[in-house]
Formats: sequence, C-alpha cells, structure tokens
Amino acid sequence: SLLRPRLPRQFLASFGILAGIISVKDLRLVRELGRGGGPHLQDARTLIVFSTALVLVFLVLSYLLMSRLVSDRLARILTAMEEVRKGGYPRLLVTGRDELADLTRGFNQMVEELRGRDDKLKTWVGSRETELVRLSQTLEIERGKLQTVLQSIGEGVLVLDTDNKVLMANRRVADIFGMPPDAMEGADLGTLV
Repeated sequence: SLLRPRLPRQFLASFGILAGIISVKDLRLVRELGRGGGPHLQDARTLIVFSTALVLVFLVLSYLLMSRLVSDRLARILTAMEEVRKGGYPRLLVTGRDELADLTRGFNQMVEELRGRDDKLKTWVGSRETELVRLSQTLEIERGKLQTVLQSIGEGVLVLDTDNKVLMANRRVADIFGMPPDAMEGADLGTLV
C-alpha cells in the first residue's frame, strides 16, 4: 500500500476539482470576450484575476492544512520513537487511511514485537540468574567439602592452577612455609619456594 501514495492524490484531487471548475468558468469568460463582449472586458479581467487568486489561496491553505495534519502526526510518531529508545512501549492511535496511518500501524506492530522479545529475554535472563545462583551455591558446598578433606590429610597438599598459583593449601603445607593457609591462596609457587 506504500507504493500507491494516497495523501498527495487526495490533495491533488481536491485542488484539481476546484482548479478545473474555476478554469472552465475562466475559459467561458474568455470565449465571451473573444465574441465581442467589449464593455464587460474590465469585469471579465477582474473575475479572471479574482478566480486565479482564489485558486492560489486555496492552494496555500490546502498546503498549510495538509502539512499541519502531517507534521502533527509525524511529531507524535517521533515522540513515541524517543519513548521506545528510553525503554517504553507506547501505542499510538491510528487515524486516517493514508501512508501515515500505515506507518503508525507498522510502528505499533514493531513496538509489540519489541515488547514480546524483551519479555522473552527477561524470562531467559531470570532463569540464567537462578541457575547461576544455584551453581554458585553448589560450588561453595563442594569447595567446603574439598577444604575439609584437605585439612584432614596429614601430609602437606597444595592445589595449583595452570600458572602455578596456589588455589588451596592445607595446614601442613602452611606450617612448612610458616604462613596461614589463607595467605598462601593466589601466591606464586616459585615465590613461596
């Protein structure tokens, strides 16, 4: 429907009808003048000037009216777009049966699709957060168990990462190095030795 603009056609049709009526009247007047309507020549010229001015006034008023109607509707769409940018989901009232009404319907449909996507995303993020909290709690429980096992071993045990940094140490290793086990975490093994 956007390939067949209706706003300009409506405007041109209205203006064309009025201009056509006035032009037909002017042509009749010119014909009568050509047949020898001498004494009425001044009146005819005045009528032609008046009718031409009337067409121009109608043209200007139509343009101003159409541009005002269009600019108000565009301003509402731009305001709604700003609201969407800020995270809102405005719904615009659709008025008319022209391109701007099509644009407004399209805008409303886009906003509904954005709302649906955002709702799905929020649900997905919420489920990921819940899963992350659950996994974090499980990790802490397992870390506590491992810490208990390490502390109960009589031999010195160090757990290192791939960069030879201490992840965990039991009391026996801490006694050997002469420092508390918590202070050893994150230390470089080369520095400790």
